[in-house]
Amino acid sequence: MIINEDTTSTASPFAGKVYPNPATNTVTIEIETNKETTVYFQLYDITSKLLIEEKWPYLNDKFSKSIDVSSISSGIHLIKLFTSETYQVVPICIAKW
Repeated sequence: MIINEDTTSTASPFAGKVYPNPATNTVTIEIETNKETTVYFQLYDITSKLLIEEKWPYLNDKFSKSIDVSSISSGIHLIKLFTSETYQVVPICIAKW
């Protein structure tokens, strides 16, 4: 018998979308948060070299930001979005036609 079962939600405090994929010149990041938080953005190449890093303080609700990737070489890259509580890693292809 279970007494006082905790049914509170443990949903992530943010959800991020990254598009387009593949990208050529810009990548758009859309973030939805359910509480005020600082979100960090990092773009890595496949060898784990940090290429771009940004800090977006005090986000609450919806946020959108375009990142210029025109100077980044073609290939598979990783975008890391994180807060003090959670993180999300999104693979992205940058393709120069």
